[in-house]
Amino acid sequence: MIDQKRMEKALDYLTKTDAEFARLEAYFSELNKLEKTVAGLEYQSFKESGKGDGEAKELAKASQEYQSHIAKVREAQEEYLVMRRRRETANTMIEVWRSLNSQLKKTQI
Repeated sequence: MIDQKRMEKALDYLTKTDAEFARLEAYFSELNKLEKTVAGLEYQSFKESGKGDGEAKELAKASQEYQSHIAKVREAQEEYLVMRRRRETANTMIEVWRSLNSQLKKTQI
């Protein structure tokens, strides 16, 4: 059963992580949007060095710059999703606590 102390801890967690959660969400979103830009810049550099379209696309996706960007996106996504799940769990605990308290009040009346 979720007691008031645990509910307060969950509420405190939500309050303390609001700004960090927003930062993680924005960072992940922006990195994700840049994926095509990074691939395009790499593609352009291979095209300028005389590579054909197909080869330039393959080399761009295999490039260190693109792979590094993809790793950053993956890491940002993981951090964002972990915090999102923790916040969902905290919200669920608060809702369960509220529901239990409501039921207790109904049975005491």
